[in-house]
Amino acid sequence: MSFIVPILPPVVISMHKPVNMPLYLHVRRITMLNQQTRTQSATANNTGLSFLLILSALMAVTSLSTDIYLPAMPVMAKDLQGDAELTITGFLIGFCIAQLIWGPISDRYGRRLPLFIGLGLFIIGSVGCALSTDIVQIVFWRVFQALGACTGPMLARAMIRDLFSRTRAAQMLSTLMIIMAIAPIRLCTSRTSASIRSTTVGCLQ
Repeated sequence: MSFIVPILPPVVISMHKPVNMPLYLHVRRITMLNQQTRTQSATANNTGLSFLLILSALMAVTSLSTDIYLPAMPVMAKDLQGDAELTITGFLIGFCIAQLIWGPISDRYGRRLPLFIGLGLFIIGSVGCALSTDIVQIVFWRVFQALGACTGPMLARAMIRDLFSRTRAAQMLSTLMIIMAIAPIRLCTSRTSASIRSTTVGCLQ
């Protein structure tokens, strides 16, 4: 009994030679990388302390809007004859809804215009809260205020991601989060110290 074994033709594997890039392309590539590095360094140097302070103020808008008047909520409930906790609820509802609106707008039209409009809405809402005479009015103006207050922290984070690399952006965001947490504490401490000094002066007189 015989077997027929087919003989396959030999397979020739051709090795591709590496393409040698001309020297001038290497030089151009290195030059472009150096220019990119210098541009990022210049951006980091130009956006120094003043830029960090501006972003910190924008990040602190939300904290100051919610934390600074919490000790006065029992007095507010008594004077306005309503549930003062609804002012926090209304602010959070407006803040959540505004992010869905300002996010696509800032991606399409840039960061500056939505930021200015949001700060304007925040100022108008703050004036409306100050002039409110009942709980319904102040809840309405708190929602209106949150529509503008949302642009501060949201666009501050977006600008950091636009300007800095991943590592530098993480450092900047960490710094801003610390400032965002400290801002209400520092302001309340300053007001308490001023109150103590005024009380001491009044007693001495």
